[in-house]
Amino acid sequence: MLEVPSSRRRAIVTVTTVAVVHVIGKVLAEYSISKAGLAHMVQHFAARLAPDGIHCYEVRPGMMKTAMTSTSREKYDGLIADGFVPGRWGELTEIGAAIASMASGDISYAVGQTIHVDGGMRMKLF
Repeated sequence: MLEVPSSRRRAIVTVTTVAVVHVIGKVLAEYSISKAGLAHMVQHFAARLAPDGIHCYEVRPGMMKTAMTSTSREKYDGLIADGFVPGRWGELTEIGAAIASMASGDISYAVGQTIHVDGGMRMKLF
């Protein structure tokens, strides 16, 4: 990327999970630990590459309708009904829109930022 002319948009966008910080689960340990490594990587890359015009971002999805969650739909439907997420399941198109916005330069001054696309899952509701 350093060799690409600076006149072209250059960005690194990683997709991690809201579980990096806000959710601990008995079956999520390995998954969340690997995603936490990516989250840390984004911060280091952002600090190192921003002066070269390469912007780094992280997207943290919440409960998304994917093959990974298909076996737990009923459980998560119950959590949504109980207010664990204020509203609904997330859609992959919403993640795509966030990534496109970051990669396009629409939010170019948000270097090194984490964008939560989690439907409010990280909020502590009471």
